[in-house]
Amino acid sequence: VQDDCSIAGTDRCVTSAGYPLSNYGVLQSCTITARSAGTISVRSFDTEKDFDKLVVMGLNYDGTVGPQGVALAVGDALSWTSDQSMNATGWMLCLEVTAPTTTAATTTSVT
Repeated sequence: VQDDCSIAGTDRCVTSAGYPLSNYGVLQSCTITARSAGTISVRSFDTEKDFDKLVVMGLNYDGTVGPQGVALAVGDALSWTSDQSMNATGWMLCLEVTAPTTTAATTTSVT
């Protein structure tokens, strides 16, 4: 996490600045890079519609609709920007880590 966002509780949750005690500020920005693969779990999402945006995988999220269930790979980035006017409560996002899959090896012998 860089700039105007915070790690919340665990290293798998992030928030906009001030969340949940106060609204985020004007002209804020941050970049968040996934360190693990998983899907986004939106715990809360409230931004100024059409102006303050969270961009995930090239899609803009604003207002009260966040990126619930969006899959991230290691290294994928999210970016947050707020404009110079109104602000709102902000957001809290967590990463539900994808468990590694294992494949059982089987051996068959023919005699």
